[in-house]
Amino acid sequence: MSARLKTLAARFAQAKAQADASNARLRRASAARLAEILADPDPARQLAGLRDRALTPFDRAQLQRALTEKLPGRRRRLPLSLCQQLAALLRQLRYRRRALTRAAVLATPLLAAAVLADRHTPTGRPVRLREGFIISWRLPDGSIHQEQEAANTRLVLLHTSDGGFALRRWFPRLGYGEVAVEPAFIERSLSAAE
Repeated sequence: MSARLKTLAARFAQAKAQADASNARLRRASAARLAEILADPDPARQLAGLRDRALTPFDRAQLQRALTEKLPGRRRRLPLSLCQQLAALLRQLRYRRRALTRAAVLATPLLAAAVLADRHTPTGRPVRLREGFIISWRLPDGSIHQEQEAANTRLVLLHTSDGGFALRRWFPRLGYGEVAVEPAFIERSLSAAE
């Protein structure tokens, strides 16, 4: 080996030894600083020690673990009272205002259509006329529409809110026609539809 190469190898070994000694001093200083931080009784200063540049990443992780162990465990939450639940719900609604408004705008026409269909759909039982009659139907606009009904015409028998009975029939472009009937008429002139 040439003299130059030997000198270079010696310098390299010396630099490596100096770097190792420097790292050892850094680790000792970091360990001393960690012990100092953990010995401090003030939790705020211990927490601030996480940002201390004198700590190595390993010692910073040890400090973090030690602080985590000192934290209290999860506490069991007591059930909220009705007022607290309502207040929490209102706080959450504040952040969902746009979505709720959009849902209400979309749901309103659908709900209106469902209510309209429900109110205009007969909910009674289907019946048939045993013989033909001329019947004066009262339409939704209040007008009277007379119609010659043939035998076996299908109608719907409803119970009215006042305890009576009514017949109902659909007229295209006019709506449902309705006429009040007596129990005697039901027994004499109507039969159950098949």
